[in-house]
Amino acid sequence: MLLEIRTNLGTFGDFRDLETCMRVEGHTEVVICHVKALMTTWGCLTGKYTYNEIKQIINTEGVLEYV
Repeated sequence: MLLEIRTNLGTFGDFRDLETCMRVEGHTEVVICHVKALMTTWGCLTGKYTYNEIKQIINTEGVLEYV
C-alpha cells in the first residue's frame, strides 16, 4: 500500500488522489519527488509525468494492488 507520494503539487496518499487533484485543478504535468511505501522509498518512480501517464498507472491491472 502506498503511504506517501510527494510532488510539486503537494503530498498525496495514492495515485488516485494525485489524479483527482490534477483533473480538478487542471494540471497537465506533475513532478514526483518521493514515493514511500511501507518504510521503503521507491526512487524508480520519481520524475515528470503527464496526466495521461498518471491515469495509465492507475488503469494498469496489478500495479496498485494492495494485497
